[in-house]
Amino acid sequence: MSIYIRFENDKQVETTILENKPTGWYEAPENFDWQKSYCLTEGGKIVERNQEDIELELLETAKLSALDSIRVYFNNYTNKYAGYSHQKLKSYEIQAKAAENILASPESINKKDAEIIEPLAKVRGISVVEMARIIQEKAKRAKKSNNQMRRIGGYS
Repeated sequence: MSIYIRFENDKQVETTILENKPTGWYEAPENFDWQKSYCLTEGGKIVERNQEDIELELLETAKLSALDSIRVYFNNYTNKYAGYSHQKLKSYEIQAKAAENILASPESINKKDAEIIEPLAKVRGISVVEMARIIQEKAKRAKKSNNQMRRIGGYS
């Protein structure tokens, strides 16, 4: 049985021992060492990777890992403190738009708008149109409140 190496971007990613050579794999050189890492040259020759190349790859991987960790930490932090409010605001905006559409033509309610308002109406045991009126009133009060805060300098 022979040793075969698989490469991606000319760098060794997998090694195996098989009777037959798999497609896309290369037969390992005679002096193959399981403890070493290999690469493909432009001519298709398998050579041992030098220490500098390995260290650069490890450094690049460490950078990507650190950036990933920072991204996860940042996303968790922003979702904890800002994300929920932003998501809630978006939900209210969608509900207000659906309510506006329903009240504009209560006799022919759009299916998508009804899907948004109907669960809220069911909880209260009222019709979709009544729920749309309640949502519209709350949206008007919220808008009026925001405008007042802007006038007195509460929001920048």
